[in-house]
Amino acid sequence: MSFSEKHGHAIPRTIIQTDGIDEPLKNGIWNVIYETFFLKLPQFISQFTADREYLVKRIWKDFYKDRVDEIPVTSERILKTVKNRYFQAEWPFVYDFVEFLAIHSNIIAVMFQKGHFYSIGPGKYDSHTSFRKRINDVLERELSGYRLFECDVIPVTKKEEVQEIEQATSQTKFLGLNGVHEHLSSAIDILSNRKQPDYRNVIKESILSVESLAKVISGDANAELGQALKSIEKSGNVTIHKALRAGISSIYGYTSDTNGIRHALLEVVDIQQEDAVYMLVSCSAFVNYLISKAKRSGIKLNGIT
Repeated sequence: MSFSEKHGHAIPRTIIQTDGIDEPLKNGIWNVIYETFFLKLPQFISQFTADREYLVKRIWKDFYKDRVDEIPVTSERILKTVKNRYFQAEWPFVYDFVEFLAIHSNIIAVMFQKGHFYSIGPGKYDSHTSFRKRINDVLERELSGYRLFECDVIPVTKKEEVQEIEQATSQTKFLGLNGVHEHLSSAIDILSNRKQPDYRNVIKESILSVESLAKVISGDANAELGQALKSIEKSGNVTIHKALRAGISSIYGYTSDTNGIRHALLEVVDIQQEDAVYMLVSCSAFVNYLISKAKRSGIKLNGIT
């Protein structure tokens, strides 16, 4: 994230990459493709005609939909052409190419046996599993909104989810809800740290954003989330659906129990990226919900109704 995004002077355009691919993600995917399929291209092009027909010809004929008689003669020109097309194309092409290579990834097993493909670690080489795992490792590391399942790249986050996060950060900043905005921004900043992700603290900051807003609406700065929500309902000014209150209270309970976030920071908790993303999206949506309810009831939030 840029300086302005980290300090609340600009709202991040996206958290998870769903409508594009930035340079680190595109480079990471290419590195997997290159090391898996093209690292030793010169050797197998010159020595194994059948393998050239399977891989290179399939790319030209079935993926590019080009004339096979115009395939470059040398391996260097083949690689240059594939690389140029990859980096000059729009972002959906990248995932199209990943899907195509996943379909034909059984060629890796054949080439590995002949010593012409990159090997990842000891043991029996499973071409499709290795390619999929390495691609997904890159997608997760670079916060792509997609994952490769079998031979299909499918979304694991929705654009609407990203919009909920952006709306929550935008509203809380505009309304001067500094505490709420700070917790949301902190959760986003931590989640965007691709080198050292701390998913526990993403969850912690996300739920604290809801608690902070509930305190503002209830007027009780010392209340915990459950108590603040009950106070809001008792006041009669804001009606919160019981199922929603129970759901958010349950989430808060998860972060507060002996194996959770707030009361056991020294305990090792197995939290994955999807858990952190889910919590950030859910809490952002609940912040938007509470703000809408407060506005509808005429409650002033830092002087703005």
